[in-house]
Amino acid sequence: MTAFVHQIRVRYQETDMQRHVYFSRYLEYADIAMTEYFRELGWDYEELIDLGFDPVIGKLEIEYQQPARFDEVIEVEVTPARIGNSSFALDFAIRGPGDRPAAKATISYVNFDATTRETRPVPEVVVAALGS
Repeated sequence: MTAFVHQIRVRYQETDMQRHVYFSRYLEYADIAMTEYFRELGWDYEELIDLGFDPVIGKLEIEYQQPARFDEVIEVEVTPARIGNSSFALDFAIRGPGDRPAAKATISYVNFDATTRETRPVPEVVVAALGS
């Protein structure tokens, strides 16, 4: 399973009074990186929807390590952790300059059908891409 890295510059409005990234923003960074990861695999979000792939978060765990700070360029590494029938999990490693660990998270997603409001299998082409 291949890792993908996406860079993001921390903006002022994403920080608290200490100029540290506000805790909930790390989840936004993970969401941005997940979207870019699938784009790197060959699909923008609309194409994923057309494939029958619309993941929603089922569970997440996050561990904060050291604060990322205003104007730093951080890296968000995305690595597939688990692939099931209708769900999958991604690991996220968020690092500041000098490879300084800022946070790590595991997010489990469930493939969802917005019409039926039920889970559905992850399309085989997505399973193959996540497993390669």
